[in-house]
Amino acid sequence: YISLDHYSKLLTLLSPIAPFFSAEILENLKVKDTKWPKWSAKKIQNKNVNIALQVNGKLRDTFTCNADLADEEIKKLAENTEGWKKWVVDQQIRKVIVVKNKIVNVVI
Repeated sequence: YISLDHYSKLLTLLSPIAPFFSAEILENLKVKDTKWPKWSAKKIQNKNVNIALQVNGKLRDTFTCNADLADEEIKKLAENTEGWKKWVVDQQIRKVIVVKNKIVNVVI
């Protein structure tokens, strides 16, 4: 079962692709005022992101974390991954570069 409101929104979204078809059905349903559905930026944002861990430019591991974390927190999460433990422990770290929501690059 689909309500008239949902059906009219579907036909409104279909109208750029099939304008005459949509207009005809909306007219037969006696729907006069159709508005585009409103969108919300919060609904399209991902709360979790996958972050790659690179050591000397080579992908060694990936991990998932919250998109709102600060760089230091992302670095701490990266230090707990298997890739970090295997490739970085017992090495002298020259630089750690964190690109928010994308990558942690460790230069040894």
